[in-house]
Amino acid sequence: MKKELIPTLMTILFILSYYLWPLDTSPKAAFYACFGVTALSTAIFRFKPHAFSKSLVGLSLLLVLYILTSTLWASAVSPSGNFLYHSKRAAEIIALVTLIAAFFDARYHGLLLKGCVAVACIHALFLIPGHHLGHRLTNPIDTGMVYGIAAVIALFFALDEQRINRSIVYFCAFSLLVTILLITKSRGPQLALLCASTVLMAIRYYRWKRLAIYAATMSCLCLLLFYTTDIFTKVFSRGFDVSMRDIIWRETITNGLNHFWFGLGMEKKVLLHLSNGHSFTHSHNFMLDTFRLTGAIGLLLIVALFIYALYLGFKSPDNDLKLWALVLLFGSLCLMTNGSIPFNRPSHAWLAFWI
Repeated sequence: MKKELIPTLMTILFILSYYLWPLDTSPKAAFYACFGVTALSTAIFRFKPHAFSKSLVGLSLLLVLYILTSTLWASAVSPSGNFLYHSKRAAEIIALVTLIAAFFDARYHGLLLKGCVAVACIHALFLIPGHHLGHRLTNPIDTGMVYGIAAVIALFFALDEQRINRSIVYFCAFSLLVTILLITKSRGPQLALLCASTVLMAIRYYRWKRLAIYAATMSCLCLLLFYTTDIFTKVFSRGFDVSMRDIIWRETITNGLNHFWFGLGMEKKVLLHLSNGHSFTHSHNFMLDTFRLTGAIGLLLIVALFIYALYLGFKSPDNDLKLWALVLLFGSLCLMTNGSIPFNRPSHAWLAFWI
């Protein structure tokens, strides 16, 4: 094996680990193993960094360092202990950003993306049989994000493949992965998939015949299931209840406005106290938590990073970069309803935003 492949293969293994154990609370062991090997190998060997957007990397690192700095004005804990506690989280994200940006070989994007679809489908075949539709999957939010990302990738390839037989395979994979999203009953990932798919179909509008045939087929199947089973009653049993998110978001915005420019600062234990006596560890919204904890400056940085990454992806002639932009769009929309604080240990939120 050529030594130049080590960082690329370790990155692929780390990302695929999300699909091998998607119900786990954190793939941190895979992160430490894969990126430890990568860091060690880059220290031993001299690699030639691959081309990447330096401005995008710089903006990412600036955001991470600003969030880390915000620990110094958090009032609930000692500044030094809080800074050291979050330094580990910052170092993990910095390692992720810099190692992938500098050493991941872009020629292997296709292997990684198609690998996500293949591994996710194999795992889905073990999850779906025997599942009782009256219950949700364990850890449904993270599962919805992970399988939703694989579904976006599958739909992209279904529309992008030149050969119709391969396109059908990817449409089947997409249908299987959407099934997982439905039985999670997690409405955030479902809505995010609808939005991301709409954008994808808009940029692949010339594949309207494929879309029409697939839509007609799925419509007939759905009608058949609707009139012969009670499957839809079970799948959509949660209705449109917002689960207190409106109250949580209002309180989050109020907290943020009270510390408008710099926020409350990152703390060890971030609690959001509501007037009704309930407490939450986060606001269920990645952007709002960023605003509450790091103020308008932090929010401006993260929005700039998000918009700039989408701009670079969608304007690129490289299909892989367009697909990564769609993944970022889907993941970020998920984090708008289910996201937590911007700093955490290696988690499924990394796959939705930081990667």
